[in-house]
Amino acid sequence: IDAAAAVAAIGGAVPVTVVWGTEDRIIPSGQAEAVAGAAVHLIDSAGHMTHMERPAEVQGAIEEAIATAPG
Repeated sequence: IDAAAAVAAIGGAVPVTVVWGTEDRIIPSGQAEAVAGAAVHLIDSAGHMTHMERPAEVQGAIEEAIATAPG
């Protein structure tokens, strides 16, 4: 699955937030930059299961995305 292409296909019609662990060994965090137009939150010292490893920080990123969403 090419998530960056899927996000590009919606053409900015939907706000996108990417939460990524800097220590992800499955999908390197450098790929977060390929998601054009997304708000990117890199979580230090977290791996591929960021939501399980650092739930409070992931929740903070989600809450920020909701608070700043248009509408």
